[in-house]
Amino acid sequence: MEPRYLDDNPDVAAVVKAGGLKTGREHYLKFGQFEANRSAVFTGTNGNDIVTGFTAGTNQIVGLQVALATAPTGFISPLNKNKYDTLTLNEANRQFFIATTEFDTLIGTPGTDYFTLGDAYYTQRPGLLGRISFYTGSGEARIVNFEKGKDYIQLAESITELSIFPSGSDLLIQKSGDTIARIQGGANLNLQPDPTARTPFLNSAIPMTLLT
Repeated sequence: MEPRYLDDNPDVAAVVKAGGLKTGREHYLKFGQFEANRSAVFTGTNGNDIVTGFTAGTNQIVGLQVALATAPTGFISPLNKNKYDTLTLNEANRQFFIATTEFDTLIGTPGTDYFTLGDAYYTQRPGLLGRISFYTGSGEARIVNFEKGKDYIQLAESITELSIFPSGSDLLIQKSGDTIARIQGGANLNLQPDPTARTPFLNSAIPMTLLT
């Protein structure tokens, strides 16, 4: 996501503004993916997508459409820079949700990939964050080239809320019988949450389930 990469990397933004590079994407392709302190977010649209990162680097791979969030009142910077415009408010419980019929393919790279199946969002109460699950409903994500011990699957739910089991040669991640994701060729994987891991794409104070 171009706006976020420039926001995360003001030195790159300055070079782009001065005309030294055309875009942040150009920088990440030529340099950033090979630099340990750089990371990038690769996102889809509101339809069915195939999303992948570059050949190296640290990548967040999101099938949904994402915008750059701004900081709420009282915050210098947002705790999560990803903004999801398809959030819907459940009037009964005043909770937000995303109901999507998207079938997205998220493709891993030789770098470190964070396949994002849930994220944090700002609630209507100032400064309060909630957690939102993706692919609730008929949609699901297909994860390709997941490498255990190197890559992570980010979820809003705790591991106790999920069922993870093989189906043919694949591994399914379900919640209450609803398939959230299918890991291609992952039937033999033994995914476990890493309680010490933190995603570099969120403020470290926000706990998310990271399977590896």
